[in-house]
Amino acid sequence: MEVVYETDRMFVRADIRNTRYLVCTFGHMDFYKGNPDHWGANALSRLPFSSIGFVCKENTWFPQADMIKAIEATRNIWRGFDKRLTYGFSMGGYGCLKFGAALMADSAIALSPQVSIDPCHNGGKDRRFSRFFQPHLHDGMEIRPEDLPKKSCVVYDPREPLDRLCFDVLRAMPGVSGFKAYHLGHDTPDAVASSSILGNLIKVTFDQDDEGLSTLLSTSRRSSRRRTIGLALALLRSRPEKAEAIIEKHRDILPPFWLNKFAEERAKILPPVAAE
Repeated sequence: MEVVYETDRMFVRADIRNTRYLVCTFGHMDFYKGNPDHWGANALSRLPFSSIGFVCKENTWFPQADMIKAIEATRNIWRGFDKRLTYGFSMGGYGCLKFGAALMADSAIALSPQVSIDPCHNGGKDRRFSRFFQPHLHDGMEIRPEDLPKKSCVVYDPREPLDRLCFDVLRAMPGVSGFKAYHLGHDTPDAVASSSILGNLIKVTFDQDDEGLSTLLSTSRRSSRRRTIGLALALLRSRPEKAEAIIEKHRDILPPFWLNKFAEERAKILPPVAAE
């Protein structure tokens, strides 16, 4: 892998092999704790695809002026492939949709994407990331139909209200299909964390096999640890005993953060557990 383009705000890293297929990923350097890999690079390195990663060094949401230069500077790399797919999560999900057409991508896989971080967009309802909005960088940043690749697959949890709001905006655009990932919240990448699942996800998306993609996500979601905690949280009010049984069954494999989250939510709803 090598860095093929860099500015103060972003860099582009490439892992090019003898293959017809290219995955263009979008991500944030924070995912790698200072290690300049690109989104999905570790899993993609085990798969039969080339990859090129557009990486923001800060929470800048791929400013259009920067991306135009980055895409042009790397054109000789990405134009050399028969099939191109864009892929990203959250901010990266936004990027893979916003610049899908510019990269002449056949398809996109967007996990829990935003449409914009401009506080004036989406009726002012989605302000999760508005603190990062900078008018001189983000003017006109919202995703428009002409930005999208030929086909866009959006994976989201319908019970995550603001992610659902973003999908409701996107679903009106041509070529957009939604794939529901219940009980994952905003953490939809947890369902495709392994290289084998990601490889199959990319393959069925390249093949434009919506039924295969839906089946794959349904199966992988059920084995997700994030889905386990999400299901327990969803049951906490209506079936608390069932929720607690789920947690106890999976306690050894759930990260402390999620166990603490469950304990906090339980304390808001149920009486304290009696000391033995």
